[in-house]
Amino acid sequence: MSNLTEKAAYLKGLMQGLDIDQTTKEGKLLAAMVELMDEMSDAITDLESNQEAINDLVEAINEDLDELSDEFYGYDDLDEDEDEDDDEAVYEITCDGCGETFYLDEDEVAQGSYVCPACGKTLEFEFEDDCDCGCHHHHEEEED
Repeated sequence: MSNLTEKAAYLKGLMQGLDIDQTTKEGKLLAAMVELMDEMSDAITDLESNQEAINDLVEAINEDLDELSDEFYGYDDLDEDEDEDDDEAVYEITCDGCGETFYLDEDEVAQGSYVCPACGKTLEFEFEDDCDCGCHHHHEEEED
């Protein structure tokens, strides 16, 4: 915003250079407006400086959080080289008691029931076993 500061300084200098009589009504008004613009440009410059500091702090916190996440979970969730099981089904469940929505994996649904984390209601699931292996995995049969 140095451009804004420069413009405010230019107006202040212009008013002094034009030798405007500041004892008249118009002169008082112009002087007050120029002073206000000068103060506003200083305030905006301070705000920009503070915003840059906040952005730097948020970036540092984000980096620290990524490191902590990596240490705590043992992997970097932004690391695309990790071999994760992307084939596992995830089910969106909505509690019929409180309306809270949460997600369960195939193994959790296969247990037949789950306690809602929001209201504590036990939800029952019917899970059809399409394969004969007893593994409780839901497989769709492929047509040849």
